[in-house]
Amino acid sequence: MVSVDRHTPITLFRPRKTLSLFDLAFLLAYLALLVAGTLLYAVLRLSARRSTPMIPPPTWPYVLTHEAPSGPLGIWEAHIAMRQHGDCDIDECAMKRAAFTVLIDAENPASTRRRRNKGRRAG
Repeated sequence: MVSVDRHTPITLFRPRKTLSLFDLAFLLAYLALLVAGTLLYAVLRLSARRSTPMIPPPTWPYVLTHEAPSGPLGIWEAHIAMRQHGDCDIDECAMKRAAFTVLIDAENPASTRRRRNKGRRAG
């Protein structure tokens, strides 16, 4: 049996005053891994930042074609085509004619008769 006098606190464990060699090696390995991970993260982050271009790559200019669409247009595409070909004549622009036909067939109130000849100029 362990004798305890009344001035000694009863604890579940006794704190050690010195570190063992194993504890010191574990602490150093943990710190080394922490530093290495931080450096690796910084290097990868900088290399990713340098590889992305600051200026967007050049793109081809958008050109409107007045040819008939290759497939059937939906209502949304027909609205877009009508906006893009607003200055075109419906008799000369196959895209505007196809878009107008789709909107008329869908009985869309936005496609009225006044839009049919919007591109025609007097004179």
